[in-house]
Amino acid sequence: MNIRDKSDSDEISLEPRSNGYIPHLPTTRQAAFLFLSCQEAFYGGAGGGGKSDALLMAALQYADVPGYSALIIRRNFSDLALPNALMDRANVWLRGRKDARWNDNRKQWMFSGGATLTFGFLEGTRDADRYASAEFHFIGVDELTQFSEKQYVDLFARLRKPRCIRCDFDQEYRRHHETAHERQQEKCITCKELERERLRGRGRMPHLEAAHIPLRMRSASNPGNVGHDWVKRRFVARTGAPAGDRIFIPARLDDNPHINGDEYVKSLLNLDPITRARILRGDWEARSMRGVLKREWFEIVDTIPSELSLARYWDTAYQKKKTSDYTVGVKYGVSRDGISYIVHIARMKGNPHEVETFIANVAAQDSRNIRIILQQEPGSGSALWIGAMQRGVLLGYPVQADAVRGTKFERSQPFRAAAEACHVKLLRGAWNDDFLDECEQFSPDEREYEHDDQIDAACGAFNLITAPQPFEFTPVPNRRVFSSNSYWDDDDLPRGRGLFRNIRGAW
Repeated sequence: MNIRDKSDSDEISLEPRSNGYIPHLPTTRQAAFLFLSCQEAFYGGAGGGGKSDALLMAALQYADVPGYSALIIRRNFSDLALPNALMDRANVWLRGRKDARWNDNRKQWMFSGGATLTFGFLEGTRDADRYASAEFHFIGVDELTQFSEKQYVDLFARLRKPRCIRCDFDQEYRRHHETAHERQQEKCITCKELERERLRGRGRMPHLEAAHIPLRMRSASNPGNVGHDWVKRRFVARTGAPAGDRIFIPARLDDNPHINGDEYVKSLLNLDPITRARILRGDWEARSMRGVLKREWFEIVDTIPSELSLARYWDTAYQKKKTSDYTVGVKYGVSRDGISYIVHIARMKGNPHEVETFIANVAAQDSRNIRIILQQEPGSGSALWIGAMQRGVLLGYPVQADAVRGTKFERSQPFRAAAEACHVKLLRGAWNDDFLDECEQFSPDEREYEHDDQIDAACGAFNLITAPQPFEFTPVPNRRVFSSNSYWDDDDLPRGRGLFRNIRGAW
């Protein structure tokens, strides 16, 4: 299957069998995508560039070969079932054919020769296990930037194929004669055994054509979404890619003759400049304000000051789905010199009972002297829950509510300013990398990242501990009174303290 891609021409040379079940002649770029010899390739860029068609064509390319199996993945099943999405598009291409049958229970097309095309979804990091027992010659991932890199890489374990026994035997037969008898013409015992086996058994060794289909991982997407950075690094910049591998084919709107480009461009003019540049031009350099919290701002230390104003701030969630938010408790402290320390982060996913038990266990491990702050979302339900916690599992602990207002990005600004000034340090721990990874993804646009629970809890703790608070006057006995132009003697001041003490325990 050879193709000659002429960038200035639409001439394509296809061998007869290489079309498989492709319903129409692909465009130049689609054809280049179909006949790449590398294992891993990505078709990305502008919207309307024919990426989804190319992915479906690649999946059907060997559907006429017995034993061939292909899998197409989206983030969730509803994305697959949308009108004109991949599953609907495959139905339009294949319905009415006598050699193709749809199995709705399996979400799978079955072909007369025994080949299959399966549609699946991959919501959580462990969903790849649902395909653990299957073998696929082809795996296609649509809208790749909606996935994490780990989800994508885990799919390579499902990319495998059987061996052809007949070809293995022929290869062994040729290798023996080429090596053992390069100069010697007389046959040896091995020659006679191989010859005997060749005459007796070769006819019973069927040629398994599916064993010779190349293993392919193909994907397609526009720029943007939570996976923008790693997809750009892996395919566009090709960081660490071997020569000739991880091929990137840029998609352009002009490449697709089946779309009304003028009307599509008019609709894109309503988008913000960054999103418009990504979809219209396939611009991977168009960036939003992602990564407003830089990893290098946070120094990791092995010790913390002996005196800190400490609090454990909780941002709660009550779902166990793999895409749900975490319940996060950030143990946050501020020293006398104004430096902040994130001492520990505990997080989990669970139902309400599991969350309450988790918070109570962490509180018992901390100390009854450490304030527990529960984030109170707008609405009466959150306030009722906090009251129940104060009377229940957290009875006897210093618990208070923090009624939040504004967006998460707005609430993060004071914390961001302190972090940029390198006034926020992390105590070394196993949680450091997860927190810093979340910092690098955080942005004003919540569509750009998956989780912000650790950031939200850290910002809430910082805002509460460092906010202006009421003070009381503390009289100092046996002190001389000076005029307004005089000062207290250093020896007369309580060591390490001033005349004012924070009511809420800043010391």
